[in-house]
Amino acid sequence: MSQLHLAASNIGWAASDDPDILALMQQLGYTGLEVAPTRLVGESPYTKLEQAAASAGTLQSQYGLCIPSLQSIWYGQQGSLFDPTDAPRLADYTCRAVDFASAVGCPSLVFGNPRQRFVPAGVDPDSAIPFFGKIADYAKAHGAVIALEANPPVYGTNFCNTSAEAFAFARRVSGLAVNYDLGTLLTNGESIDLLFENLDLVSHIHLSEPGLAPLSPRPLHRELAQQLRQAGYQGFVSIEMKTQPREDAARVLQYAAEVFL
Repeated sequence: MSQLHLAASNIGWAASDDPDILALMQQLGYTGLEVAPTRLVGESPYTKLEQAAASAGTLQSQYGLCIPSLQSIWYGQQGSLFDPTDAPRLADYTCRAVDFASAVGCPSLVFGNPRQRFVPAGVDPDSAIPFFGKIADYAKAHGAVIALEANPPVYGTNFCNTSAEAFAFARRVSGLAVNYDLGTLLTNGESIDLLFENLDLVSHIHLSEPGLAPLSPRPLHRELAQQLRQAGYQGFVSIEMKTQPREDAARVLQYAAEVFL
């Protein structure tokens, strides 16, 4: 069985708690920090590649943490990928996110962005295939992948609401990966079997709860850990939750380490 790699998203605690939380992660055996770009280097992150690279170097040298995934890559952006006037700008912005990922040595970019991917009435969802093909090709050329995440309707989208839909769509776009989200499984009442039937498409896995609540202990987590080890999964499993007080974030980090490491 393979050793699992564990990360946590830096949106899960306040920036002021970084020193304590990152030190705890290192102590517990975490090797990854999932990053929201604005949380790492502030506003207009894709204009700060040198600063981002330096921050990534500090994370590695001080805490032994790499950056396995980027999330919130369209933070602050407006428009729709289904609008012909918006799509070119959003594709270019995604390519800038890939440049940022390259600068910090990150191999996977989560594509959530639920509101920007809402399919208007009368529009064919398959019309998004060229858009995803373009950004997937750019990512591949820069040593990364775009990882489509299923978002249930509660997050304001009607595109790829289930894991099955995300896997089916990704199989139609060369080079597109999937970010598998446990919160989606719980919200939709999905079976974990679907993950292992499509593991070849998965570049990253989110340990999350509906509404990004703090992780609750579940037998599902131990089942997931065991099956991922048996399947030889090589990517990261990463905690994703809303910002929590330091003590609560620390409890979640300790629990996940007990289960997955």
